[in-house]
Amino acid sequence: MQRDKAALVYHGRSQLEWAVSFIQPHVERVFVSVRPDQTNDPVRARFEQIVDTEANLGPIAGIMAAQAKFPQVAWLVLACDLPFLDEGTLTTLIAARDSHRLATAFRSSHDVLPEPLCAIYEPASREAILAHVASGKNCPRKFLINSDVKLLDEPNPHALDNVNTPDEYGSAVAALSPTEIPGAPNVDAATGAVHVGAAPGTVHVGAAAGAANKGATVHGASAAAVRHSGVGARAPSPGNTNTSAGGNGKRANSEAAATASTPGAAADKRIKVQYYAILREQAGRSDESVLTGASTPRDLYNELKSRYPFSLAPEMLRVAVNAEFGEWSQRLADGDSVVFIPPVAGG
Repeated sequence: MQRDKAALVYHGRSQLEWAVSFIQPHVERVFVSVRPDQTNDPVRARFEQIVDTEANLGPIAGIMAAQAKFPQVAWLVLACDLPFLDEGTLTTLIAARDSHRLATAFRSSHDVLPEPLCAIYEPASREAILAHVASGKNCPRKFLINSDVKLLDEPNPHALDNVNTPDEYGSAVAALSPTEIPGAPNVDAATGAVHVGAAPGTVHVGAAAGAANKGATVHGASAAAVRHSGVGARAPSPGNTNTSAGGNGKRANSEAAATASTPGAAADKRIKVQYYAILREQAGRSDESVLTGASTPRDLYNELKSRYPFSLAPEMLRVAVNAEFGEWSQRLADGDSVVFIPPVAGG
């Protein structure tokens, strides 16, 4: 489109400003997701921001950065190019949230595939998203397709229509009244129904899935997660929800205590280890709590390799420590969480 979608004017103000105000009543805090070069941009600078830590990943980088900043909360993620989004659609999503699954999202009314940028991501999805990206994938829609998520039918089939061309923008502006006042009754351009305009909620405002450039992302969350009557104030912690790589939310040999220490090694420490794909099959479990004298992830993997028939060398894997991609030589501390991530085929 060759224009910053966050700066496009709908409802008498920029789409980013409207999106932030739209979600605020439904969450504790709202954050705008930005790339490092966007922090001082006039459209985004006045909002609380979460800066991407991974480059060239698109919208999923914003989700990862938000989860890293506040890992214990659920994140309501919303793209900034949804000018027809209405209160009924947002409240349907929040009311139907299933905190025991990795995410709650809508099926697209156009292709029935998950809509990743109007969705709620639970804390338990953090490790699974990390593994998804480590395997060379950066499409949040494909993550939802291959994960245990709750999918909803859109109550308004046009609410998640986005704007990708100048012609579409012109049509959207014509359909939406430029004099709309937030909170005042107005006519829904998509359905003709009368509703209250600009009802906020928790949002991660980013570019539409598959868009070439990321506009802005509004994340709404805090230590208390998504706030709404009938919805739990605090989402379950990833530490309390053990999921396999498939994200089925079930405990698979979870917290199985094991000892992988060696005589004369450093002081033993308790480490939570998670396995994905072939490593999970070879270990016969998805996670366990290990008492080990290993000082680094490489030491830990070599110790575990003596116990399980792991066929992959460390050089073929990626390692994450406390849900952040790490180095094989970094120091481990008691209570750390370590994930060994093998290469995964597919798009």
